[in-house]
Formats: sequence, C-alpha cells, structure tokens
Amino acid sequence: MRLDGHEYGVEGGITIGDAADHARAAVAAGADAVHVSATSSAGTGVGFTDAPLPWQPNQYEGLARAVKAAVDVPVLAVGRIRPMDAERILGDGGADFVSMGRQLLADPDLVRRLGDGRPDLVRPCINCFVWIRIINTASDDLCDMKISFRYLTFLKATFDSTSSIY
Repeated sequence: MRLDGHEYGVEGGITIGDAADHARAAVAAGADAVHVSATSSAGTGVGFTDAPLPWQPNQYEGLARAVKAAVDVPVLAVGRIRPMDAERILGDGGADFVSMGRQLLADPDLVRRLGDGRPDLVRPCINCFVWIRIINTASDDLCDMKISFRYLTFLKATFDSTSSIY
C-alpha cells in the first residue's frame, strides 16, 4: 500500500509518526509492502516541488527509513533517488526497494547499463521539470536529457568523419 509520510504546507498535517502508525495498522490488516511518498496542500507553485515532485535528491528517504523501522514488511522508497543513492539506501537497510520515475525518463536503459556494470553511460536526470510541460503531448520525449541526447546523436551522425559539412 502507498502512504504519505509527510504533508507539506499543512499545519497539523500528516507527520512521520502518523505514517508509522498507519503503516503498522495496514500491515496488521494484511498489507504486504509499504510504499512511502509525501503530499502537499499546494498543487502548483513551490509546494508542487515539496510533493508530489520533490526537487531535493532523496527528499523522502528519511520517511521511508522511519516507516521501515516501524514495520516488518518490505518498504519502497521514492523521492528523486539517483542510482548511487539507491545502492546506499538498499545497502544499509533504509528500504527494501527504490522507485525511480524521472531517472527512468532520462535514461530508459538505466537498469541494463547498471546491470552491465556501466554506470558511466547512465544519462542522469537533471531535475529540469521539462517533462511536466509536455507530459500531455503525444511526444515520447518527456525528458530534456533524452531530447538533448537524440539531438547530439543526430549531429554526430550528420557530421561524422565520413560526412562533409560543405
């Protein structure tokens, strides 16, 4: 089940203590795992980057850790987690799973690249929020890094050593 570990912008809103209590109740009722996120009272403006779209790396890591300490089922961490941070979070028991959204938009081959031992080839998410502007379009280019990479690939193919620019 998914729950919010914090409610930004609301005095007296959801706290991490509430989240731990809710997680324990859910597990007692039969939940097999807990996915910890956050929410915000503001759907636009600066509150939008508190939640649901965190701007700070690992912004909800502490929330997942607190819930993990409260329950005995797998916990999923979210919140702008980068590959190197995912390894650390998983390695030290901060969560059992991590979820990456924007990072996978930036590099759909992330899992393969890491599995091949090639983290140097991973295209990082630069947290540009470009995809928000174009998410409702028919384009599959939901990431500035992906668009930039395609453009550079096009330029390289167009002006490689066998081509002439004249």
